[in-house]
Amino acid sequence: MRVDLLIKSGAGNRFYLHELAPGSSISSPGLLARELCQSGNYAPADGLILFSLLEAGLLRMQLWNADGSKAELSGNGLRCCAKAALERGLLGADASVIRSDAGDHQVKFEAHSIALSMGQAIIGEAISLPGGESGTLASIGNPHLVILRDDLSGLDAKSEGEALQSLREGGINVEWISLRDRENIDLVVYERGVGITQACGSGSCVSAALARSRGLVEPAVFVHNPGGTLLVSFAGEGAQAEIFLGGPVLDEAAISIDWPKA
Repeated sequence: MRVDLLIKSGAGNRFYLHELAPGSSISSPGLLARELCQSGNYAPADGLILFSLLEAGLLRMQLWNADGSKAELSGNGLRCCAKAALERGLLGADASVIRSDAGDHQVKFEAHSIALSMGQAIIGEAISLPGGESGTLASIGNPHLVILRDDLSGLDAKSEGEALQSLREGGINVEWISLRDRENIDLVVYERGVGITQACGSGSCVSAALARSRGLVEPAVFVHNPGGTLLVSFAGEGAQAEIFLGGPVLDEAAISIDWPKA
């Protein structure tokens, strides 16, 4: 089977995307994700997204991490998917929704940015971590651990992130954040199923939500990921606040491959 793929990135998060025709499927998508993202035969990426039109204005998106594991959602993946769907005429500029395994997300297309609703963040308990510091568990449909530090210099995200994966069966997304001021947060991330990535949209959302719950940031905050800056904003107050994620999406390439491999 010939599989046509788009490659797009949001704030440094790179994804392979493929549109499924109604009623069609791809064999072993987890294995395909590993082949594309980690084999060395193609440009390395953070995941594979399959998307299809369910009805007018409603798209279905599924995501496999680079290691082939299934993920509930990705904020940057959703934005990349939205751009691909807009280009193919599957979504319009108004009343567009993408359905992920974590729920429905309203999409707003702007001149140089794609923004979407991410739902509400759940800020969980603080837990003790090795070295005497603490982190906070959080969720926005997928699991996160947010660690607030005064300074991110000297951080060994790879070794620390790998060690913290045992906190949860199936792994956990780990974000280390530092506050510049009330409108700017620096973030470094280790994502389950991938490792160190250039950005994490859902991680940016829960990190901003944690800072917001402590009164440390304004209702709109720029989250500076290594690969680029995302805008996280809040509509409402407290735990019921709706979170919105915005930022640019870059078109990188289009390729075709034969799958399954002979």
